[in-house]
Amino acid sequence: MSDPYRDLSRQAMAEIHLFAARRLLQLPERAPLSRVASEAGALRALMRRVALLGGPGTVAELSLQADFCARVLREPGRVRAAYVREWWRALREFLRVMAGSEAEGRIAAIEERLVPRRTRDWDEAERVAGGHLESARRPSQLLFAEDLLAIVERAREGKEGEHAQRDGAMVSLFCWSSLRTGEILALRWEDIQWEEAPDDSPFTAWSRCRRRGAERWLPVHRRAADALALLHAVWKRTTDRKPEGRVFRSLHRPYWPLSDREIYVILNEALSRAALQASRRDLLAAYAYYLKTTHGYTVLDLREILGFGEPKHVRFLLRTHDAWELNRKADALEKRVQP
Repeated sequence: MSDPYRDLSRQAMAEIHLFAARRLLQLPERAPLSRVASEAGALRALMRRVALLGGPGTVAELSLQADFCARVLREPGRVRAAYVREWWRALREFLRVMAGSEAEGRIAAIEERLVPRRTRDWDEAERVAGGHLESARRPSQLLFAEDLLAIVERAREGKEGEHAQRDGAMVSLFCWSSLRTGEILALRWEDIQWEEAPDDSPFTAWSRCRRRGAERWLPVHRRAADALALLHAVWKRTTDRKPEGRVFRSLHRPYWPLSDREIYVILNEALSRAALQASRRDLLAAYAYYLKTTHGYTVLDLREILGFGEPKHVRFLLRTHDAWELNRKADALEKRVQP
């Protein structure tokens, strides 16, 4: 087995170990061990790349050579863009911990030499470090509540009876709840709690799931809750007993639960019939934007509703819609100032 650190000098290894130790002891907020380990790994990967290109042997020397450092970050060969962004984040943290007052000056010198690169979508910043773009990822699609209604309607199109009710309820959860694909796949009737809500409340049901090792109850919009209630009534009438177990099952004996592949096929068929190509993130962004604009929920409210860990995840989810709103305002202002 080859030594993964064979390309690193002893000085570079000692430097990275010292950085990790200082980072762990940094006050007032100590960085988590996992984050420090990730940053140290990114620095080791960066220095191995520098060694292949014939660069300096330590991170400190590398940061003093802004031209060479910027070339490594903008011309990484076949290295993925995500990896290079990790290198740049780790290098910035290294400089802030190890270089003291000189850190911001070195960071600014490197950033000035980072050339604009092609990005994934129209609303993303141009000045980024990174390698070639992952071609498998689709650009973000700008969807709204009308699109969600159309997708759910297309899921029932051409189907009858229980088939239409099951597929409509499943796609409704994709469009009108924050449940992830795996959570929809594993959803059980015992995990759904119905409630009487006032007319102005958008939520009439709650779904139980586990996130970050803890049990969470996430609200389900009344459009999806009504579809689930109808499916519940159909199953109860068909089997003559209270439904239990997996919600989404095959309609043929022995009524096995649907697989993840079957769920994706149903969702993709509905998207195709609506002439859309969207990811789960695009549907969730449209749902969050609807809650924000129609019901006035704030970022902190949406963090709880969507089950996210931090508010920044909500802002990242809504960035395409925020950019669209800014473009609309800019267009309106341009029309006003034109003679």
